[in-house]
Amino acid sequence: MPELASREHLRRIVPVVRQAMEQAKMRFEDLDAIGVTQGPGLVGSLLVGLTYGKTLAETLGKPLVPVNHLEGHIHAVFLEAHKSGTSPRCQRSA
Repeated sequence: MPELASREHLRRIVPVVRQAMEQAKMRFEDLDAIGVTQGPGLVGSLLVGLTYGKTLAETLGKPLVPVNHLEGHIHAVFLEAHKSGTSPRCQRSA
């Protein structure tokens, strides 16, 4: 349901970003750049994130870094593995 996804992105983006910044113990001014998903994905949801990212980057005077949505998922696996001190493993289907 693309429209519902877009509405939820709009409703949750500010609280999620605030929570992430608090957990990282960072201020927006501490950021070097703003990463934003450019696609592929649901157009409405991407538009919400892109608009928020552009606004944040412009307000902070930081560069905007486009990220491929699917590559972001892949990199997230590696980041989580690094954080837990493990290596990502590929699971094979039977």
